[in-house]
Amino acid sequence: MVFIKLSISPDATFLNSLLFEGLLFTIKNATNKIKFEDLSKISVTSDSFAEVYSKLDDNVLNKLTINTVGKNDAPFWQNLFKSFNITIKEGDKITSYSHILNKLKSNSKNLIINRDVEIGYNIIGKNFIIDKGEITAPQLFKVERYTGITSLESDITTEQITVRNSREILLLALLGIYSSFIITTKILDKTSYYFLFLSPEETTKLIYERNINLIDSVFRVKDKIKESLKDILDYAQLSPESLIIETLLNLSFIETLEKSNLDKISLILFRIDHEGQTYKIYDQLPIYVYRKSFAYEILNKYFSEKEEFCNEISKALNRNGIIGKSLINYIKGGEVKEAPALLRAIKELYRFVVFADASGLFGFLRNLQDAVNILRAENKRLDDMKRYVELISKIEYYARKY
Repeated sequence: MVFIKLSISPDATFLNSLLFEGLLFTIKNATNKIKFEDLSKISVTSDSFAEVYSKLDDNVLNKLTINTVGKNDAPFWQNLFKSFNITIKEGDKITSYSHILNKLKSNSKNLIINRDVEIGYNIIGKNFIIDKGEITAPQLFKVERYTGITSLESDITTEQITVRNSREILLLALLGIYSSFIITTKILDKTSYYFLFLSPEETTKLIYERNINLIDSVFRVKDKIKESLKDILDYAQLSPESLIIETLLNLSFIETLEKSNLDKISLILFRIDHEGQTYKIYDQLPIYVYRKSFAYEILNKYFSEKEEFCNEISKALNRNGIIGKSLINYIKGGEVKEAPALLRAIKELYRFVVFADASGLFGFLRNLQDAVNILRAENKRLDDMKRYVELISKIEYYARKY
């Protein structure tokens, strides 16, 4: 047995989230090889990583479309594979995290750990060391740009320092990428990657309670939310409110929480853009899903059939729904003259669902009607116009009649 020592607490940074996501994913998928010793130490068998990597889903791996940054990352991957006696053959493609994780899976028997690992940071000179400084970290792990973090402890306040880590830490972080990645979106020449992590509070609770069944239940809910958000994220940069509406009104989330006997789950959504030879964080959004949501109390007041209302909104917002499809077409440069009305409609619906402002519901319907009027005046995309009309009619039908 070897030990994984926890010398830091979960926080809301991307790198920290990757490490703890990878740790919890390992615990969930190697249950017979893991033992909680105390709140700061977990014992694992030397082949625990080998087992977890061997079970990675090929379908998930092939959809993990995160590109590496070329020459800046190439030495890192070579050093990682070399440290586990994994041969890179001529012609092997190592240009994405999908390639890297597939390579590690196909050589999972080599991933044997024979020493203790520390999830902790140290600063030595101008190096930011995670566990050990064996390998320079790849660009994605340095997305926070560690500058000025030691303002009271050293003389490198204004300098950017180098992040270095052990090969074992990289295995954990790569599992964190596998477990948290949602989707890659492309808008014109901008590539964005989305990741969904448990919040620091959620992660702390799971480590404190040391209940593997609870970890499995929480991940089941999180994975359900990940799948649903894929249908919204294609246009979320235009309308982040749509994400909140989806998480509050999606009935399948509530059902999964009930089946898992959970009252709530708290998460953090990251959007990271690929820019040249590096990455940059653009959005960091907290997400809360409750088994008994305040939003449902609001809906009870205004709708006699709130479940049908929720289902209609979720269908309209996803990528194949009338609102989602139209906004995606707009982002791609299509002629969607009603797009501003749709964005206003989503903002109004957000006011209604989140702040219990009844005028938001009426504003939502009014802006949908504006979209109808625009298409009618243009005499174009009449099928889409009919779908807007149908959505308005259904929402009015589900409303309470006083």
